[in-house]
Amino acid sequence: MTGQYVYIVAPSKEGPVKFGYSSNPEERLRQLQTGSPERLVLLNVRDFKEERFARFAEERIHHELRQFSTHGGYYEWFNISTIEAEMVLSDFPFYGALSVYEKYERPYEYGISNHISDLIDDEEFGGICDDMVALFNETFPSNVKEYENMNPLSDVQDLDDGWNEIFPMEKLAYFE
Repeated sequence: MTGQYVYIVAPSKEGPVKFGYSSNPEERLRQLQTGSPERLVLLNVRDFKEERFARFAEERIHHELRQFSTHGGYYEWFNISTIEAEMVLSDFPFYGALSVYEKYERPYEYGISNHISDLIDDEEFGGICDDMVALFNETFPSNVKEYENMNPLSDVQDLDDGWNEIFPMEKLAYFE
């Protein structure tokens, strides 16, 4: 593997799950395993190409799931299932799948489907969001409308498919 990955690690299908980022998820799994009495499995990776994109994705996912943290404020491991975790990673940055679960409440500061466009003017994340959108527009120039004119309810699927092509996700293991 060569890239900058956000990964999902878990000891069982029921969780808890860890979201992290690494340029070498297999090595990171070995490091995590030395501190865990349970056998950990590297389930999914998503290649964000650049470290700053991977760090941003990990941080935003941690923020979205903070209420499910296993260590009260230390947002590395979350009490959610691997199925839910995979949906979160595959939907980034749209999180459309989260609405399926009533226990997920969207933070008030984000719109209904896409926090990338909501954060584009943010001082801390604006540059990263701008660059991610620019990469999308560069890759799919004819498939996307101007972001300001985007209808989040009808245009999300096209955007979601595009993000997944730019930042591909791979399933590495399954729990039975």
